[in-house]
Amino acid sequence: MPSVTVVVASYNSRDFLGAAVNSVLQQTFQDFELIIVDDCSTDGSFLLAKSISELDGRIRVLRTQINSGPASARNLAIKNAHGEWLAILDADDVWLAPKLALQMENAKTIGSRAVLVGSSMYQISEAGERIDCYRYPTRSLFLKSDLVRRSRFPPHSSLLYRLSTVMGLGGFRERFRWAEDLDLWLRMLELGDFSCISEPLIEYRNHRGNVGKRRSSEGFIGLDFGLAAMVCYLLRSRGLRDPSFCEREEVWGRFMNHVHAWNVKYDLDGYSNFKIELRGDVFSRGKIYARAVAAARNAREHPSFFWRFIREKADSLNYAERCCNSWIAVEKEVMPLLV
Repeated sequence: MPSVTVVVASYNSRDFLGAAVNSVLQQTFQDFELIIVDDCSTDGSFLLAKSISELDGRIRVLRTQINSGPASARNLAIKNAHGEWLAILDADDVWLAPKLALQMENAKTIGSRAVLVGSSMYQISEAGERIDCYRYPTRSLFLKSDLVRRSRFPPHSSLLYRLSTVMGLGGFRERFRWAEDLDLWLRMLELGDFSCISEPLIEYRNHRGNVGKRRSSEGFIGLDFGLAAMVCYLLRSRGLRDPSFCEREEVWGRFMNHVHAWNVKYDLDGYSNFKIELRGDVFSRGKIYARAVAAARNAREHPSFFWRFIREKADSLNYAERCCNSWIAVEKEVMPLLV
């Protein structure tokens, strides 16, 4: 049996799939199997994946019956996985050659308590040019603390999971569309140690097809599901009912509408874009003076976002906790009527 099962979930990823798969095949650590799951692509990705699989016996290609999102696609792969460890690679990202080797060595050093190992990353353009570098804490305590604070945490394509831990949690939950990874990490917090390699070992591609701005059929975007995952975690940590485990869709729908309204009220979408632009101003290439002027201009054009950013850094502003408290009040008044 292979040590690692690598999973690539693909939907209309023909332009990038070949590079992603090649980066797996070129790993210095070769004891792996690779499962590509096509989520009913319409651009020829499935045929490309089938042709790639003929080049290496370790590659298997599966296909979902209907287009249902990355959580469903990854869960299909997990059901067919044989490795002790599970590595996720988004079809538009790329691994550097020593990625698996360094992570497996790190996991071995930690021992049986290791459940998740990440790495720092390079951000690349659609064409593959490196434009930024993101580094993350390496110790479990700080990784978990930053995760709860929605601060620095390694990207999904960098992560190596202990497969038995993921399967014990039931895999990725499809309710948290585009935030199924965050939900899984939060459910893993108490199950073992997290770790991260300080060296950037992946290239995360920033392009028009990234899913962050996509909307679900109910009108929710990735930020809605991310905030929902955090609120559900806070409810569990307080010993309160987590609506994501409720089988009644009416309850889940009411909860998601509450979260979405909270996002709209505080314009968390606009605030998120502000932070991305501010980081781009500060860390972009060019003279320090020009970058400082760009950052100051951004802050002047969005003063409310700037002061919100300052308060957030001072830990005096936590939208997840405030949203959680408001949901508790709503639940006490309304939810008994739905039982």
